[in-house]
This record gives sequence, structure tokens and C-alpha cells, in this order.
Amino acid sequence: MRSDLPRCARRLSSTCCRLPTSVGPAPIRNGSATAAQAALLTVVLLFTPAAQAIDKYERAIQTKKLVEGLGFEGVLTVFDETPRMYNMLGDPRRDLKHPGWYFYDSDASPVSIAVFAEYREQRFFIKSIQYGGEPGRGVVTNTGIRLGDPISKVTQANGDAESVRGNQYIYASRGVTYFVGRKSTIIAIQVFRPGPKAPTTSDVPPALRNRPGPETPGLPGVTPAVAKVRPLGLLDAGLSLPMPSEWTPVGTLTREHMRFRGADGAVTLDVKACVGCAAKLGDKVREFEGARSENQIPVPLRDVDRRWLTRMNAETGYVGLYLSEARREWLIAIRKDKRAWMVTVVLDTARPLSQATVRDVAAAIAGVRIMGGAGK
Repeated sequence: MRSDLPRCARRLSSTCCRLPTSVGPAPIRNGSATAAQAALLTVVLLFTPAAQAIDKYERAIQTKKLVEGLGFEGVLTVFDETPRMYNMLGDPRRDLKHPGWYFYDSDASPVSIAVFAEYREQRFFIKSIQYGGEPGRGVVTNTGIRLGDPISKVTQANGDAESVRGNQYIYASRGVTYFVGRKSTIIAIQVFRPGPKAPTTSDVPPALRNRPGPETPGLPGVTPAVAKVRPLGLLDAGLSLPMPSEWTPVGTLTREHMRFRGADGAVTLDVKACVGCAAKLGDKVREFEGARSENQIPVPLRDVDRRWLTRMNAETGYVGLYLSEARREWLIAIRKDKRAWMVTVVLDTARPLSQATVRDVAAAIAGVRIMGGAGK
């Protein structure tokens, strides 16, 4: 039976994905219990975030795509000169420690843009444009990539990186570098003129080169490539999924168990992975469900359909939604070859929920994907 779960994850505001105030008999449409499908991925919105003041540079790139090898078409590209930058984006912030760099990172805006220009022929030519720091992930590339997307989405769209330098996945011939954070998600995107070589280290935004530590709003910081100990991320557990930078690790991360929590404490993501235990996944699911309320997904829809399995790179999959007075808990149990994973997302509905939180939860559930092959 076909399942519309992934589609509903991306369309939380659509009719098919609205959760009734009480879960009752599901209306039937084309033989499918669509309300039950929607129940897996929907939560109740309690408020809408207030609009924030918008700086000139943020307003300029709204609705614009970030084109690989070009920039913000019609606004600022790597084929422009700095006078156009001043005209379109306003006055940048300068830092004498980083000559050649122009920063747009106002405290009033969640968007950060860093422009690098070189002086030749008595003019300043723009060499690269780096975009990052936007929690809302409003800007999308011409290949459909947003901040917060897993690196697997980039490799699906562009193929394997032509080169990897620390946390940089470089596509020199396409004129783009994707910076990956600790959780294997995109934290910044830098475009430049396509060619045989990517920008040198000096052309990498200073915040990405020199500021170690957890990812933060604005130009994000990352652990330097020279660090001897690399923090574990989801890829180490063999998984990839969209996860905002606000979801930070809880406790010690291992390849067998990882937990992340949202900044406001409303969302908890738990990932358990094991090798050689795929045959026992069913027992683990029954044990999991035995400690919770009834699975709200109808029995015929609990086994993931072939199309979603293909998207997740899995052989078999099982989904569940468990409701209690103050929480919603989603389960995705999948296996491939000798490996098995149980991914749970818990939403504390006793807390005020923003639309951004709802979108992040839906994207995480719909974007789970196994990385690697047999026995890895």
C-alpha cells in the first residue's frame, strides 16, 4: 500500500496533514487512512513567531536563489565588482585582521553574508560569496540545497565531492563549497567562479577557519580541520537527516547511541544503531511499543512502502506515533544488511511551539537516510 508520509512531512500546512484535536476514526480516501498518515508527522501550532526587522542586505536576497558558480542572480555575483555590492547590500562591516573580506552580519538579522574581493587592474573584483547563519533556511540553491540539509542531499544532487578539505565539500568545477558542521548538516555555502581549483585557505571565511566551538547563529564556527579529535556526528552512526544547528548533543555521543535536544527543550532526537542485530529489530520495536500508548498509525500503514524505503536507502522500515497528555513521540525503525536503527523524535507539547520547530521535526522525520553499504 502506498504511503504519503514523506509528502506530508513536507506539507505540514496542507489539508492532508492537519491533526484533529482528538484522534478518532480516519476518513477514507482512495482506500487509504489519510488522517492516520498525517498523524505521524503533524503537531499543533500554538503561536506564530513575530516578524523581525529586516536589514537591507537580507531584503535584497529574499526570494533569490543562490546559484552555484554565480551567486545571488540579479543581486550580487562573483562576476561583479564591489561598487555593486555597496549599492545592492549596503555598507558592510570590515575587519582589519581579515583584509579583502566584507561582512554583512547585523545583530538585527539572522542572515550572514561574507564577500571576498581581490584588487587587480585598479579595481576590486568579487571572488567569492559565502552565505550562512539563517535558522529559517529561507535561501535555497539552484540544486535545491538549504542550510541545515544533510550532506547526503548534496551528494545526491551533485555526486561525490571533487575534493574534501577538513569540513569543506568542494565542487571546483561547479564553483561551490559546502561547509559541514558537527552533525553532518550544511552550515554555510560558498560560491566562486568555476574552475579547476577551489579558493585557497585565505579565501575561506575567517569564521569558518579560525573560530572553533559549537555552531552558533551568524557566521558559524566549526572545529578546525587540524583538530586531533573529531567530534562524532550522525554519519558515524551510519545515518543522515536534516537537523538544525540549534539541536545540540546531549551527553556523550557514541556510534551506537546519539541524543540531541532543541535549544528550547521542546524537541529530543534519539538515534540507536547496531551492527549484526537487524534480525532482532522486530523484538526491539515490540519492547519499545510495550512501554508506550497505542500506536496511532493503522496497522496497514506501519510498514514503510517501497518508495520511501528507496529514499531512505533501507530494506525494511516501520513507523509509529505515540500520544500522551504532554508529548508526541515518533518512531522510525529501519534496517539494511546487518545493521539496524531506531530513530525517535519526542515533542514536548506542554511548551509553546513555533512554526520553525514544526518544520524542523517534519524535515527530520522525512529526511532519515542510511549512509554506506553492507555491514558498514
